[in-house]
Amino acid sequence: MHAVATELRKLGVSITKYNDAIEIELASEMQSAEIGT
Repeated sequence: MHAVATELRKLGVSITKYNDAIEIELASEMQSAEIGT
């Protein structure tokens, strides 16, 4: 059961990193869109 908890924790960390990357990508797209107008 401990191994399962460890795997879930790793999965949670990777999901958090993935969400952060998406937010950074969206923020940069919005900034370039504002500059373009």
